[in-house]
Amino acid sequence: MRSGFFMSKDIIVETDNFTIEFVKPGIWAVIAKVGGVAVSNSGIVDLGDKTILFDTFMSPLAAKELVEKAKDLTNNEKFLIVNSHWHWDHNRGNQVFHPTFEIISTTKTREIMESDGKEYLAKDKAGGLQNSLTNMKETLKKDLDDDSRGIVTSLITRYSKLVEEIPNVSLTLPSMTFESSLTIYGSERKAQILTFGAGHTDSDAILFIPDEGVVFTADLIVNGRHLYMGDSTPLEWINRIQDVAALEPKFVIPGHGNKGGNEIVNNQENYIKHIYEMASQMIEKNASREDLDKLALPDIYKSWPFPQNYANNINTMINALKSN
Repeated sequence: MRSGFFMSKDIIVETDNFTIEFVKPGIWAVIAKVGGVAVSNSGIVDLGDKTILFDTFMSPLAAKELVEKAKDLTNNEKFLIVNSHWHWDHNRGNQVFHPTFEIISTTKTREIMESDGKEYLAKDKAGGLQNSLTNMKETLKKDLDDDSRGIVTSLITRYSKLVEEIPNVSLTLPSMTFESSLTIYGSERKAQILTFGAGHTDSDAILFIPDEGVVFTADLIVNGRHLYMGDSTPLEWINRIQDVAALEPKFVIPGHGNKGGNEIVNNQENYIKHIYEMASQMIEKNASREDLDKLALPDIYKSWPFPQNYANNINTMINALKSN
C-alpha cells in the first residue's frame, strides 16, 4: 500500500469530474464534482493484492479517469468492481472494466439493470438526455435566485458533456452476484459487501471495511440534499439506515455529497422521519397534490439542492402509507 504519505491532507487528487479524498490509509473517498460527469460518488479500497472500486459513475470517461488515478494510488492493476444498485449514475462506467475485471452486484440489482437499466439507456440514447438539457436551458431563462441559477448552470455543463458521450455508452451488466453478503479477503485487509434489502431501490448494497470502521453507503445515505425516493420502498428505507448505523461506522462516504461521520447517518434518518410525519399529517388533512406543492420547505432543508423532491417525497410516502 502507498497511502501513508497522504495522511496530512484530505484532497489528494482533483480532476474536472471528482476529487479523491483520504479517509484511512489505503481507503479513499471519490467525491463527484458539481458540473462534472461522474455524477455520483465512488470509493477506492486497497486490499493489498487487489483494489475494490465501489461504483463506476454515470460516465465511462470519468470511470477511465478513476481507474488511472486508482492505479497511481495503489500501485496495483488488479481491480474488483462493485455496483451498489441499479441506478445508472452509479454504473454506466462499467464498460471500462469489462471483460478484464469482475463486476459484482446483488442478484436483484443485476436483474433490474438488465430490464429497467436497459430501458432507460435506450431512452437516453433516443433523446432523453438531450431533452433534459433543453429543459435546463429553458429553466435558466426564468427568474432564479443566485443559488438556483448556479446549480442549473452547473447541470447544463454536466449534461452537455453527457449528451456528447451517450452514443458510446453500452449496458454492461455485473459478472458476479451475491444474495446477502460477500467478504473479500486481501493481503492487507478484508472488505464486506452487504445488502439488507429494499430501501432506496429494491436492492441496495454497501461496502464496509470493518477493521477501519469505514462504510460506503451509495444512495442509501446521501449528504446535504433532498433524497430521490421515486424507486424506493419508503417504509423500509429507515430500517436500512438503522442497519448501517448498527455497524457503528466511524467514517461514512455517501452516494452524493461530502464524506463525514455518523452525523450523516443521523441527518438522513431525521429527514425520512420528517417526510413520514409530513405524509401522515397530509393524509389526516386529506391534502391534494396541489397542497403538497404549496408546502414551505423547513429552514433546515432550504439550502439543500433538488428542493422539488421535497413534495415528491411526501407524496411517495403518502402512497406507501395508504397501501400499507
